[in-house]
Amino acid sequence: MLLAGFFFIAFAWSVIDALVVGVFFIGVVALPFIVWGIYRTTHLPQALTIKERDEVVKREIEFRKTISDASVSELYSRLLSDMQRDYGPMLGCELLERRINYYLLAGKTRSEAIIKLAEERGS
Repeated sequence: MLLAGFFFIAFAWSVIDALVVGVFFIGVVALPFIVWGIYRTTHLPQALTIKERDEVVKREIEFRKTISDASVSELYSRLLSDMQRDYGPMLGCELLERRINYYLLAGKTRSEAIIKLAEERGS
């Protein structure tokens, strides 16, 4: 794009055409792409290492085991204590029941809704 801008400046029919088209290509098209390219090469996204991914997988497996081993009443108690800690005693209980009711309206049983909330919340 930068070269195209200089090409249009060099081979335009008139000076005004050269300035308009050249400034458009250089200023509006080429420079933003150049700046964006420099930014992306200096700010590379961070990915998990193999060791970190293994640890995440192990934690996920342990979490799934605790959910499968825990009874629904234990999961509900954990969820309730987490929600009450985060939102206070009254609001925490109300929010938990609202979320359970959301899954009940979707066709799940109460125990399925509690298990699903525990999986989402990580409790």
